[in-house]
Amino acid sequence: MIKILLQILNFLLFPIVLFFSVIGSMALMTAISAPSLLLISFICFSITIYYYLSFKLVQNYNPTSIQITKKRLDWIKVNAVVTSIFFLYLIFSSLSLISSSNLKLRTLVEQAFANLPTNMQDKEITTEQLIDIFRNIGYALIVISILFIIHVIGVFS
Repeated sequence: MIKILLQILNFLLFPIVLFFSVIGSMALMTAISAPSLLLISFICFSITIYYYLSFKLVQNYNPTSIQITKKRLDWIKVNAVVTSIFFLYLIFSSLSLISSSNLKLRTLVEQAFANLPTNMQDKEITTEQLIDIFRNIGYALIVISILFIIHVIGVFS
């Protein structure tokens, strides 16, 4: 039962992991000029490595003959810890965004619009629409984070 759930989660999470691997590659290339992007690259590649190794583990899992090397299991554990911490942080950040008052979000959006160059200050989208978009992104990130945390728990159960 757990194997079937993990296989379904593997296929649901694949596009998200692909996105993280692209972001990690771009962050690694731009880290030459901005070393602070190395942390983002590390996190994205940890998520990618965890997913790849756990995918291989779930696909090759045979309860009668478990043949996992200690090195591979250590890689999975370390990258699972980084993945879990990142997605827990993402859940708390998204909850903070969702629970913020409209007044606070409105001032943040207006400050962001004020800092834009004058040629980018077209008001085709209203502040309320942008606040709704941010909140919807927060909900989506919570769902994705919960799926990843369920995946991590499933791999180690």
